[in-house]
Amino acid sequence: MSALLYLLRRAARTNNSALARFDRAFPGSLFLDDLKGEGTKTGNRASYSDPAEYKAMNLIDIFYQGEGLADIQHLEVEPEATFGAVRARLGARHPGVIDALLFIEEEEAPIENAVCVKDRAGPTGLKIHLHHCRHVEVTVAFNGVQVERRFSPASTVARVKHWAAADKFGMSPEEAGEHVLQVAGKHDRPAPGTHIGTLTDGRVCGVAFDLVPDHRINGAGGWSV
Repeated sequence: MSALLYLLRRAARTNNSALARFDRAFPGSLFLDDLKGEGTKTGNRASYSDPAEYKAMNLIDIFYQGEGLADIQHLEVEPEATFGAVRARLGARHPGVIDALLFIEEEEAPIENAVCVKDRAGPTGLKIHLHHCRHVEVTVAFNGVQVERRFSPASTVARVKHWAAADKFGMSPEEAGEHVLQVAGKHDRPAPGTHIGTLTDGRVCGVAFDLVPDHRINGAGGWSV
């Protein structure tokens, strides 16, 4: 038994799981008493949590898009951080959007600076958008007919497509799944999760699409509304 205690005492310095297993198997052991005070100054048992590791485990993941940003970016923040603090950090990282508005994905109004991130984040984090435009004027053309609507910059291409294909042009889910949004005058077909604000430069608050057949439907397949 003494040999086992000696080995576990050494292993515990680098492997906290061994301590946890020993504690369950031998509650109140001398091994744990010997280690009292090595972790916390209070309490009867030592704590082996790494403060930096604990802090990292509790950070909230923020995935953001915005004008002038080609790809989805990532930021980790503390739960108590406000969106004002998030804006400041993103402004330091991307000077071009230092005074931009901050939106939560699919929401119409900018988020207030005083709101805490933890109050709006979900289990997997939060998706936000940075843009100077409060709204984006969207037009979609199909079969010679053009429809228009104002969206938040944080609205996704998938949402715009559903509005145009299903709500305005009356397509069934099957028909809509055979069409995609293509930026007017170009061959660009943004992914469904793309925020429409990324398709503008912050000076012209508008974007035009054509609703076109997805020729991949017979191959890799398109995406549905």
